[in-house]
Amino acid sequence: MTQCDMETKNQEKDVTDISVEQKAEGDTSVVTLSGIATFLREFIERIGHFFAQVAEPAFIEIMSSFADAILAIKESIGDLLSNLIIPEISEERKNQLKEAYSKWGEYGWTINPTASTESLFDIIPLSKQEADKAAYKECTHNQLKQLFQMTKESRRCKKMDFDEAVTDFSERKYKSCAHLLVSLIEAKLIRMQKPSEQGIRGRAVGEKAVKKAKEKAINSSGEDLLLTLLHMTNLFACMEKVFENGKDFRTQPLVINRNFLDHGMLTRRVTRRDCIQLFLLYYNTLEMLDYIYR
Repeated sequence: MTQCDMETKNQEKDVTDISVEQKAEGDTSVVTLSGIATFLREFIERIGHFFAQVAEPAFIEIMSSFADAILAIKESIGDLLSNLIIPEISEERKNQLKEAYSKWGEYGWTINPTASTESLFDIIPLSKQEADKAAYKECTHNQLKQLFQMTKESRRCKKMDFDEAVTDFSERKYKSCAHLLVSLIEAKLIRMQKPSEQGIRGRAVGEKAVKKAKEKAINSSGEDLLLTLLHMTNLFACMEKVFENGKDFRTQPLVINRNFLDHGMLTRRVTRRDCIQLFLLYYNTLEMLDYIYR
């Protein structure tokens, strides 16, 4: 094994080996919002640190590790949910909600802030077709205009590229719209590792996150914690599908996939629904970053 291979392996381990801050209270593992925020900050920073140090020729292998890292965080959030005990909600109901939010994400749908109902994701969809039909009803012209405006209000939104994606969408240039949105989402995940004050890329992993968590305690009820974890479950279930490894491009994906799209291996047309799902994913990615870095 070459020195480069060894470094890449070590970097892959850094991406997926993420710890979660918890508090022990008796025999119960108590998960806190500050712990969740710290956990997610560590993930984002490790992704950026990983991409900053790996050579360009290894990009396909990098994206495979990237997908593995998203899977790792999704599974870790699932563990957090399992450890969360809320007297008002039965274990059976909690597991049902976990499965429902995850399934909606697997079908490409993340939280729609303009939806007329907040309980859409509380029920497990029987099929992707059923999920598409129900979610699409909440994506009217006016609701999409509102979503676009809400997205642009985020200080993290790259407005010039986002406006171009919206223009492409309105002109039914769905493939170019999808390319732009995938690049915007990907950029937010892999460029969060900013240069330090000394101009050196790659500060100590998680150092900033731990410091922030200690400085700012977040008080929340069990229900708020549950909703936060469910939203994260949904978001990373969707990201897992969008950034899933192409697996030699043998089977066409049901949900728009970054690797199939960027490598020209998507045989079906990119649809309006695909773009709406990516607009929602971008919005929710920005919301996640605002939450963990606030």
